[in-house]
Amino acid sequence: MARTAALRRSVSKGPTARDRAEPDAPGGGKSAKEEIGSLQRGLAILDTVVRAERPLTSSELAEVVGLSTSTTHRLLQSLSELGYLFRDSSKRYYPSARALFPTNLVHPLNVLRRNSMDELIGLRRRFGQAVALVVFIDRKRWVLESIPSSDSFSPYTETEVAAPAHTTVAGKILLSTISADERVTLIGSGPYEALTPKTITTPQRLDRELATITAQRFATSVDEMLQGLSAVGAPIWCSPGTPLGAVILSGASKHFTADAMKEMTTAVMHSAGLFSFASPDVRAACRFLGH
Repeated sequence: MARTAALRRSVSKGPTARDRAEPDAPGGGKSAKEEIGSLQRGLAILDTVVRAERPLTSSELAEVVGLSTSTTHRLLQSLSELGYLFRDSSKRYYPSARALFPTNLVHPLNVLRRNSMDELIGLRRRFGQAVALVVFIDRKRWVLESIPSSDSFSPYTETEVAAPAHTTVAGKILLSTISADERVTLIGSGPYEALTPKTITTPQRLDRELATITAQRFATSVDEMLQGLSAVGAPIWCSPGTPLGAVILSGASKHFTADAMKEMTTAVMHSAGLFSFASPDVRAACRFLGH
């Protein structure tokens, strides 16, 4: 038990598969349910290898994911043959480049990420706070790039932002650009979850906040998602009314004084403006997203 717990601690949060392999259907074929189960188990193994802090053996993977050793071995063989994993001379499994970096280097989002770095680094140097470039993909918030603050703090640990949309700068910007019906689908009709005493919890107050964001073209979050964490950001536009994402500065609330917030707001709006509309990189990313 202690060994299994230690192994699981070496793997960051992600899905696991506890169910055992199901037998093949009569005649050597598999039912749709069994095929889906195999896919889920294979993805659980791949996710575990990608998230692990060190390469794992087949038996260690079986222990962590909760599958039989024979099923784990079979799925590892398939994943290796498909090019998602490889095994070293010590029989430990690593994620391949295909698993870690599935998009090619000239993918529109990779190009946007690379070409935005100078501007993001400039914001980081100027303010010393964490800076992020977030894109919106089908009402989800993806962190395309993140640079920690001067004290190595970063509010982002995963590619997809999981915090409730009404508590974050990127989430508020996204909510401000969609219809009321879409907002209900995304976050419900309220009252909304309160993460801190300052979290907006009522639809009426959120509506006022979103109207302000639309008018002023930036958003803030002060102790709303996490006590002691503040952020300010501005939207990047594919076209008027169609956002690609946002540029965001975030850090300890003690650094976000009224005067600092004014300066940060001007800076992120300027950076977001550089990325918007006329930028070829943004246009290519917008085309990829169907905008």
